[in-house]
Amino acid sequence: MVVLAVFAGAAPAAKKKTSGGIVVRYVGVRRGGVLGGQHMILRVAPPLQQRRGADIIVPNNNPTGKAYDPDAHMVRIIKTLKRGDLIRVRTVTWDRTRQMLSTIAPYTLQPGDEDPDCFRYVKLTRKTTGRRTDVGVSLVKFGVSQVVMIPSAKGADGKWTPDAALLAKAGGFKAGDLVKITTARTRLGVVLKDMVKYAPVRAGRFVKMESQKAGAIETVTVVIQCADRERRLRVPNRRDGKGKSAPDPVLLASVKQLAPNQDVTFEVRRAGQIDYLDAIAPAKPSAPDTQPATKPVQADEAPKPVDATDGPAE
Repeated sequence: MVVLAVFAGAAPAAKKKTSGGIVVRYVGVRRGGVLGGQHMILRVAPPLQQRRGADIIVPNNNPTGKAYDPDAHMVRIIKTLKRGDLIRVRTVTWDRTRQMLSTIAPYTLQPGDEDPDCFRYVKLTRKTTGRRTDVGVSLVKFGVSQVVMIPSAKGADGKWTPDAALLAKAGGFKAGDLVKITTARTRLGVVLKDMVKYAPVRAGRFVKMESQKAGAIETVTVVIQCADRERRLRVPNRRDGKGKSAPDPVLLASVKQLAPNQDVTFEVRRAGQIDYLDAIAPAKPSAPDTQPATKPVQADEAPKPVDATDGPAE
């Protein structure tokens, strides 16, 4: 049996330790012999990634009973679910390989949930060891917490200090803010590269690109037709190696690949009175569920028992 810890970190060894609530994707249920009795087993998977799922034991109405008799309240909720629905669950850890369902409830997507780089900001964390101070950013998504470290550098005085610009930017957010992060992989692990306020992904239809010059400065505007109105978004200018200001070359290349009337998704950043284009890409068609089919078991049925030593039903 694969434990829920594949999503939330290693499971503790202590028995009956309650985990914090996390959000998962419902896959299905089956019946299995586990913990010396017959139980309904709930199969879940990570909310965004196509990774191997995990099994959670549904308690029986009689906690010490051995007969198949899943908790009536939980069954009522499970019967309303269909494959792919998001749910928030809490579990009780019995050992390193088994988790028992404690609570279950439907979950509604929140802003930023579907963007894998969007997190809810919690706080800065600091750890000082000798002459070195490491600072990390504590983030949470779908109930799972993680810390991304701000890279440090060794100064002339031999003291390690975190990147001042990143530290100032990260310190400007407050608990609960939605942020979008960019990370980089180094030999010491994954570190923070940038963090900005989250801007929701919008949808529209690319109309055209306009270019104007004022002296040596070129300004590019992208016109996008949205459902409610036409948006005119400026491509931000960057300074090149010679100090010359020009439209962001990466973003400009993305715009030039678009065809008129092509459906796109895009992000907007407002600075002062100007709306800037932060990102743009062709809209992706809805992908069908490619996971192996799992024949759902009706919550009030009693199918043929499955030994818990067998692999989880796919």
